[in-house]
Amino acid sequence: MLVAKYPPNTDKREVPAYTPAEVACWLGIRESTLRSWIYGRTYPTKTGPRFFPPIVEPADADNGFLSFYNLGEAHVLAATRYKHQVPLKAIRRAVDHLRAVYPSGHPLLSEEFYTDGGDVFIKTVEQTINITRQGQLGLKPILEMFLRHIDRDDRFRPTKVYPLIPGQPADKIVSITSGVSSGRPAIDGTGIPVSIIWQRHLAGDDVETLADDFAVPAHKIKRAIEYVQHLKIA
Repeated sequence: MLVAKYPPNTDKREVPAYTPAEVACWLGIRESTLRSWIYGRTYPTKTGPRFFPPIVEPADADNGFLSFYNLGEAHVLAATRYKHQVPLKAIRRAVDHLRAVYPSGHPLLSEEFYTDGGDVFIKTVEQTINITRQGQLGLKPILEMFLRHIDRDDRFRPTKVYPLIPGQPADKIVSITSGVSSGRPAIDGTGIPVSIIWQRHLAGDDVETLADDFAVPAHKIKRAIEYVQHLKIA
């Protein structure tokens, strides 16, 4: 088996680690939506088909693998789908504008975006969409909530994402952390993958038994089960 090699100083969060299907599942978004963000999409128009370029540059476009940073970008973009089905055209224009104002390989994850770039992003989206009847899109509080669900290191680079799923609590019990549990969803602070909890649950173990076995509060075990169960039936 061939193993990809990277320079010793490569940020591991840039290394391809996930499939689009995994990221879409963990973040509670449609895989087709994620693929349109990373590969672009062709739309029919009166003058013929038109292609909207991708919004996120995947870590390994040839083989279709995403990095932890890509997962973080998808998490931020998921805010545009949380309550509003923001069109790809509007998102694309907003991200292009961000890149021009705040040059960065990952503008959606930058410190500038966190401070005031989010307002630039929202303003551009609203200018692209005809919202005269609605008054405002109401994206700002949702985007801010998604940004608060990203932990960062001392250089402001993302280290952890707490997935926000429509219909589920906006808590921080389940997290995806770079370098922990192979970067898969886990009960935050424990390194216990939610998939292990789910498998034990399917095998017949109740919440109290799992809480005792893993020395984790029962409400966190219950939340992990609900997280997986919701994604499997969504």
